[in-house]
Amino acid sequence: MQLDGTGTVQTTDANGYYSFSGLAAAQDYTIVPISPEFEFTPGTRTFQGLSANQTADFSANRTIIAIAGTVVDEYEHPVSGVTINLTGSQTGLAITDAQGVFQFSGLAANGNYNVAASRQYYSFVPASHSVSTPDENVNVRFTAQLNRHSINGRITDPNGAGLSGATVSLDQSAELQTTDANGYYSFIQLPAGVNYTVIPSSTHYDFTPESIAFEDLSANQTADFVGSPRYVSFHGSVVDEDGMPISGATVSLSGTQSASAITNLQGEFHFQNLLTTGTYTVTVSKRQYTFAIGSRTIDQPLENVTLEFSARLNRHSISGRITRANGSAVSGVTVGLSQSSIAPVTTDNNGFYSFANLAAGQNYTVVASSTEFSFTPSSASLQDLAADQTANFTANLLQVSITISVVDENGAPLNGATITVSGSQSASAQTDSQGRVQFTSLPAAGSYTLSVSKQHYSFTPSMQNIEHPTDNVSITFSGRLNRHSIRGRITRSDGAGLSGVTVRLGQAGAIVAITDADVFYSFSDLPAGGSYTVLPTSTEYSFAPFDKNFQDLGSDQTADFVAKLAPVILTVAGTDTAIALESTLLIPQPFSVLSSFAFGVDGYTRVMIFAKNLEQIEPPVQASLVAEDDQGNLHPLTIENIGVVPGQSWLKQINVKLSPSLINGRCVNLQISAAGANSNKARICIGSASP
Repeated sequence: MQLDGTGTVQTTDANGYYSFSGLAAAQDYTIVPISPEFEFTPGTRTFQGLSANQTADFSANRTIIAIAGTVVDEYEHPVSGVTINLTGSQTGLAITDAQGVFQFSGLAANGNYNVAASRQYYSFVPASHSVSTPDENVNVRFTAQLNRHSINGRITDPNGAGLSGATVSLDQSAELQTTDANGYYSFIQLPAGVNYTVIPSSTHYDFTPESIAFEDLSANQTADFVGSPRYVSFHGSVVDEDGMPISGATVSLSGTQSASAITNLQGEFHFQNLLTTGTYTVTVSKRQYTFAIGSRTIDQPLENVTLEFSARLNRHSISGRITRANGSAVSGVTVGLSQSSIAPVTTDNNGFYSFANLAAGQNYTVVASSTEFSFTPSSASLQDLAADQTANFTANLLQVSITISVVDENGAPLNGATITVSGSQSASAQTDSQGRVQFTSLPAAGSYTLSVSKQHYSFTPSMQNIEHPTDNVSITFSGRLNRHSIRGRITRSDGAGLSGVTVRLGQAGAIVAITDADVFYSFSDLPAGGSYTVLPTSTEYSFAPFDKNFQDLGSDQTADFVAKLAPVILTVAGTDTAIALESTLLIPQPFSVLSSFAFGVDGYTRVMIFAKNLEQIEPPVQASLVAEDDQGNLHPLTIENIGVVPGQSWLKQINVKLSPSLINGRCVNLQISAAGANSNKARICIGSASP
């Protein structure tokens, strides 16, 4: 309040009172209320010539107001840093101080205002205050509530199935969550604006990702994880009672996972990639072994496991008795285990023997030996010994002889037959002139097969088996000489068959066959081993080949021939004298080698002879003529011409020059060879010789 003219100012007290005292009387005074926030009625009061105490009241109408307030949290703690937004007739922004206080001043009292509070991560109650034409300063209050959010998620295995029982933690909270049966978890009522890291954990799983971070949490969030199972390995060894490794033992894994393994040379086994969530039973076994503890169970292993199993090799016995065939005991027989370091034993008075405490799983061969006996069986093999065993033997005398006799189908001894012995012993020998052979010193305990053979003979039976002879043995084999056939066919050069041809068998001479209507011949039932010559004969034909030889006949044979008409030198009927004429004088034989009437200048006599079956032979070069004397000497003669006898197309005239080698006074046989065929022999005489 200002008192004009004096410069004196008073301020109303809390009740609106003011006072100016000690004023000089008779003066004029004007009182002026001054306030930036109010308008006054009246605007001033004047007192002229002041003569007494005066009262000057004013009615104040506010024109400027302030809106102030505080922000506290749900615990009545001041909240600083809240943005207060003034809107309406006037606008403005304010930030709460450390005491949570804010203020807007200088506001028109006749205005309408809205005051709203905001701060990240907070919600406010109320959300805003409305102020309409206030007539005094306004004080408002906000309660700030920090926002809360959730972090939810699911943990699954690699196949998408929910993973229960996993622990989930927040690095900013001591609270832990555990996934439910479907793998879900949830953190709720988490204060906003805080950084959170979600970390799954489990003793049996590793997670992808390992964690998920949410910075400045401002909304509900989801954090999913995939749990990959953790794996461990089982490693172990199997040893015997001496601590030595046992290889080949079977180790079986059962339970959550199944597998099997075989121990290696170091007795070791391994199982890899086993789930830590599983329950497993490891069982070990090996034939012929007994284990102190045969199996172990491991439940949810968290680290690799090492196991050891100890086994004892089983032990067994081999025993038996040795008797003769009549059942009587044989004492003093040495019985050993071959290929073994175990000392041999001797049968007692009752023929019994025994080997005790033998390691199981080994192969044992029991062998009885004696200088007087052989044994049945000769040995007893016990493979992979797995229990007490018995091996009995029968003792047999050692040696016998076998005598063999071989006879033919007539009962006559057969010399040179081969006897072969096979089986327990092998040998061979040939029968002597009596048809006998003997094999001696044969083990009586043996088994023998005796077989007989001789070239070209068949034996029924051809072998005989002898099992464990108890005495000398005699055997007789009977053999029959094999029989074979020689047969064939005779054809002409054009392939047509030729029947009625006589075929002789050279070895016997008297054996003759005639080709039949089908032009075949046959010699049957011929003794094997013989040598045979097959010779076709004909006065009209020659044959190719001339004959066929079969040496040491051992099977049926075939001998075919091709027949050709043989040249025939004409002879005087009933004789072998050739019909021949001297060529110049046409006189009959005998002939001189030289002639003064000879055709040629050489002076040698030319002779005409006559032959048939030479239809295809005309040039002399296609035929040859030879003269054979009584000493078998051959004298080739020159054929100078071959011609057809006029009117007789089947008959050939052959002009021949005599050779100077022919001896006067002797006769020779002429023979023509033409196209591989030889003619008959016809006789001519030289000089004084008479045909």
